[in-house]
Amino acid sequence: MASANAFAQYMVELINRFRLDPGGEFDRIVQNRATTTAHDADVTVALRWFGTDLRALETELAALSAAQPLAWNGRLAQAAARHSSLLDRADVQSHQVTSLGEAPLGERIRDAGYYGSRVGENVFSYAESARHAHEAFVVDWGPDADGMQAGRGHRVNLAYAGFAEVGIGVVKQDDASASTGPWIVTQNFGARPDAGPVLTGAAWRDKDGDGLFSMGEGIKGLRVAAEGRGKTASAPAGGWSLEVGEGRADLTLSGAAAKGRIVAEVQVGRENAKLDLIDRKILATSADLDLKKGAAAVIALGTGDVDLSGKGGRDRLEGNAGRNVLDGEGGTDRLSGGGGRDLIEGGKGDDLLRGGGGADTFLFHARDGHDRILDWGKGDAVALGGGLARADVTISAHDGDAVLAFAGTEVVVEDAAGRIDLADLLLA
Repeated sequence: MASANAFAQYMVELINRFRLDPGGEFDRIVQNRATTTAHDADVTVALRWFGTDLRALETELAALSAAQPLAWNGRLAQAAARHSSLLDRADVQSHQVTSLGEAPLGERIRDAGYYGSRVGENVFSYAESARHAHEAFVVDWGPDADGMQAGRGHRVNLAYAGFAEVGIGVVKQDDASASTGPWIVTQNFGARPDAGPVLTGAAWRDKDGDGLFSMGEGIKGLRVAAEGRGKTASAPAGGWSLEVGEGRADLTLSGAAAKGRIVAEVQVGRENAKLDLIDRKILATSADLDLKKGAAAVIALGTGDVDLSGKGGRDRLEGNAGRNVLDGEGGTDRLSGGGGRDLIEGGKGDDLLRGGGGADTFLFHARDGHDRILDWGKGDAVALGGGLARADVTISAHDGDAVLAFAGTEVVVEDAAGRIDLADLLLA
């Protein structure tokens, strides 16, 4: 089955970023609400033309629930490509080109060999770019009084939790006399009752340094092997998918796209999970992950509750806006909880710990080394494990920092002198 090209892979990444964090999409689209300015100039034109109510858009996006990432499916892509080609020939935007004898959506998807329990479709025949098309579907701008389309059907398809796969067909309109173009985009969505869950992701290099997948940043040749469950490799545009089933997947990542051999244990639930390899050495995951070998950092994707464990070396673990458990496994680590309510455990070694937003708990045991908490906010707490008692701890102040010492462990809490006493310590 055909793999995604650079345009389509970029759209897949945009879709999955939206599905994993729908509430964050507003800020990814809108740069300045007061002036109705988007980050993309073509999107700005559309928002102003339709008079889109940005406050309503923000509220609606915030109300959406996160959904499983979509895996690429070549048969869905084949059906989508055929439809985009017919739209090009007929110079129209439609879900069925009856003038050219096209069958309805369900039939033509089955003709491509895809037998889904549910299918859906988005079409945009006037896209200026991949980003323009994606944000058109998310906003769903249109003629209603709020500057959006009634029912928000395109957005519903993008956010629908029941979909597990996507295929995208793109045509470049080169006919200067045509009314459509410059890009014609069809997205076909589906779910098969006999498939999944799928571990899907991309290998990519952050060439522009923005921390996000951009078109053309994909890297081919990442070899992904799941012990007893199969293997695959990233396509030229960087994307890959592997049906691993539910449960623990013991993964090995290797090849030219990886710096050395990376070994990790990933916990896959009943739905798809996403795993990216960035700059050959950074893993980004929407599933619980225990790093065993290789990789310099692990980052939690989306807003769900993701637990990360290091390999006991020099690791960097970064949480997301969900409730994370970060465990450095005894290395010299840098752990950052993100915006959720997190449990952060550096383990043995000298660690830098950052809770981020939310009320976080920092867990320590005897002989955990010399650790430093970089942020201390309302609701944060220090927990003592391994049978330690409050009486084992002495608290002092040094240069505005609180210093906790006990049983071979020293914890410096920056800018917290006078803000922590023994009554604040939790017993784990």
